[in-house]
This record gives sequence, structure tokens and C-alpha cells, in this order.
Amino acid sequence: MDINKNFRNPLLSLISAASVFALNMPFAEAASWTFKVTNSGKSAISKIEVSEDGKSWGNVGGSSLKPGETSTFEWDPSTDNSSCTWKIRAVYADGPSEAAPFDFCKETDLEFNG
Repeated sequence: MDINKNFRNPLLSLISAASVFALNMPFAEAASWTFKVTNSGKSAISKIEVSEDGKSWGNVGGSSLKPGETSTFEWDPSTDNSSCTWKIRAVYADGPSEAAPFDFCKETDLEFNG
């Protein structure tokens, strides 16, 4: 008698039942969009700012970074239906860096050297 054969069929049934159950469940929310920022400069970054239009700037929460530090940031869900490309800049004690375009749909790493 093949013992493995006796256990294989109930296991396949269990896997099939679990698959049907999983397929009938509502899909989970879309994964969040994250990106990593590295401060390679000698000055601390007090905050990271983003703007879709280049005129009105918003702060990426908890964005202060010491020199040499890297941190992961998450785009707010309110940006889900916006363009993928935003302007982004670092703000130092003496003012903001020059803004640069950042495609958060494709890019996952950003480095400031200021």
C-alpha cells in the first residue's frame, strides 16, 4: 500500500477548497507606494516636500533625515489617482533644494547630496 497516495488526495482537496475560498474573498487594498530617501549631504534635511504642479508644496510626513541616513516614505493614498510624476525637494536649515521631477510609479530610491 502506498501511504503517500492516501495522504495526497485529501491534501489536494484541502488546497482546492482553500483556493476557491481565497478567490471568492474581496481583493485586498492596493499596495502602498513607497520610496527610499538617502541624505548623502553634510546638512540635515528638515523635511521632504512634494508638489504635483510645482507651485503648491506639501510635506511628506516624518521626513527629517540626518546626514548619512536613509528612510522609507509612503505616498499618501490621496495621490493614487494623480499623475505619477511629481516635483520633489529637500528642505535644509538654509532653505529648499532645487526641485526635481520624481516618477513614483517607477522610481523607488532618491538621494539628496545638498
